[in-house]
Amino acid sequence: MRESETGPDISSSVSLDELPSGEWVLARVLGLDEDRNISRVEVLHHSLNRKEVSKALRSIHKSDPGAHLTILLAGSRPGSGDEFQEALKRIADEDYVNARW
Repeated sequence: MRESETGPDISSSVSLDELPSGEWVLARVLGLDEDRNISRVEVLHHSLNRKEVSKALRSIHKSDPGAHLTILLAGSRPGSGDEFQEALKRIADEDYVNARW
């Protein structure tokens, strides 16, 4: 998504599930569930480059300091407790990688 003179382009047509795994996502929080976890977002910007997403975040925050924003890393999310446990086991079995973003 490009940034125009009036600010970043906002697209609600992009779903988090449609973004490639490993892509950084800047999103506006639209709703929380009863446990105050983020339940709905509007994707504002996405890129493989984390610095690009941070730049978009600063731009939006400058124009709207009260905006409830979050940065997420796109990828597959386990849907159930069992799927989550399987994902944890799979990750534990992998070689350690010191990720530096």
